[in-house]
Amino acid sequence: MEVLATNITHKDPNHNNENDIGRCVVLFLSGALILYGAWLWWRVLPSEIAWLVLLLIACMLFSVYGGLVYLNNYLRWNRTTETISVQHETLVIKCHGCIFHRKKEIPLSAIQRIDTYDGRTLWLWSRLPETLRVVYSNSRRYRFGLCMTDAERDALAKKIMDFVNQ
Repeated sequence: MEVLATNITHKDPNHNNENDIGRCVVLFLSGALILYGAWLWWRVLPSEIAWLVLLLIACMLFSVYGGLVYLNNYLRWNRTTETISVQHETLVIKCHGCIFHRKKEIPLSAIQRIDTYDGRTLWLWSRLPETLRVVYSNSRRYRFGLCMTDAERDALAKKIMDFVNQ
């Protein structure tokens, strides 16, 4: 096992962590209100309209999941450690210290290229801390490289591509 990089996240002055926490609180509170409304409707409405209560509970679960996603994003910016290593002809990326632990094993023979990543997504109204994206196996992608500088990012991409070319 050869450890290529260990990335410890740090607070980025260009990223506003209060937005992630605010969105997390709003989604958790809306989930609690939806659950309370579902409980009230369950007590008042006849049993023939129970599907409406189940729909509200599904919305509540979606809201709680959204809150967990934003809380996970906050933790990835502030308290996460990522280890990138090569083991048995496989690139292994482990991310600890967040709610949704990430571990990815990508065969070196499947890696096509490594691109820079700016942290922007279409569905999440927040910036992600990842700086690299590996493309493998017919355009599948995986983001990694938490809070790396440009020099660190380029050096890590070169190391990985050297292993791929061997």
